[in-house]
Amino acid sequence: IRGQGALDPVDFLRKTNMTPPEVTADLQALGQWVRSREGRSYLQEAPSPRSERLSEIEAHTPMKVLAAAADHYRVLLPDGQIGYGAPDRTESLNESLQVQEAAQPLRIMESPTSGAIEMNKIPQGQAVRILALFRDYWLVQTEGGLTGWAAAPSPAPPGGRQPDPGQDLDDE
Repeated sequence: IRGQGALDPVDFLRKTNMTPPEVTADLQALGQWVRSREGRSYLQEAPSPRSERLSEIEAHTPMKVLAAAADHYRVLLPDGQIGYGAPDRTESLNESLQVQEAAQPLRIMESPTSGAIEMNKIPQGQAVRILALFRDYWLVQTEGGLTGWAAAPSPAPPGGRQPDPGQDLDDE
């Protein structure tokens, strides 16, 4: 809704001499979840290294690849932010960051928020794969293949985000 009345269609009909830049990003990631690599990554306003940085993306943050433009992905973060990220700063979720056994029953939720709907509860002793990290939540996959969010144990792992190989998962 522009509030300006009807649009003049001439801009949509006019031919231009511009050709869009070639898409060089890997198209196999379209529609898939990936995570940010170690090091600095940024969510940007446009698919250009010189575009405005909307926010810094922490290591191992999951992102859904919505589209590709030139050498960037258009991504969706778990909190709903949308922007562009460099494909060379992402990696597949196929390999887990860590596998842990639940020290207590573990709630698997649909989103990384405290009010999220519980999808399942994992019994004590069952292993889960930690795929990605977002704020105080881990994106996990159960032995049965269910993927969802689990609250990081309290106290939070070192650095507030990284899984500690010697620490078991706790219920929140």
